[in-house]
Amino acid sequence: MKALNIKVDSNLVKSSFSDIESWSWIIKYAEVARKDFDISSKSDYFRPNDFITRAEAIAMLFKISKLNLQTNSSNTFSDLDLETWMIKYLIKAKNLWLVKWQDINWKSYFKPNSNITRAETSKIVVNLLKIMWK
Repeated sequence: MKALNIKVDSNLVKSSFSDIESWSWIIKYAEVARKDFDISSKSDYFRPNDFITRAEAIAMLFKISKLNLQTNSSNTFSDLDLETWMIKYLIKAKNLWLVKWQDINWKSYFKPNSNITRAETSKIVVNLLKIMWK
C-alpha cells in the first residue's frame, strides 16, 4: 500500500474481521482492503495465516491497482474454465506478461489453485508497478 501511496488509519485497534486479533499489526491494512478493494467483503474472515493461490493473488493485485481489465484476448490456458471467476484477471495478467505459465505438450497451464510463492508475488508486484508508473 505504501508503493501505491494508499493511506491507512494507524489508529485502528478493532477489526471487522473475526479472525484478526485487536493487537495485530495487520488491522489497518485489512480494513483498507475490505473498504477500498472489495477484498473478503463477503466474509467475516480475512484468513491472515492462510496460503494464497496464484489466482487469488492476481485478482487481489488487480483490484488494488485498479487497472482496466478489458481485453480482446481469449483464454489460452488449458486448465481454466471460461466460466470461472478468475478468468478476466488471469487473461489480463498473461497479456501484460505479469505471470509465468507452463507449456506442456503444446498446451499452456497456469495452475491457478497452486499456492503462490513470495518470489512469484514479488516479481508480479514489481512488474505491475512498472506498468502503473508508465
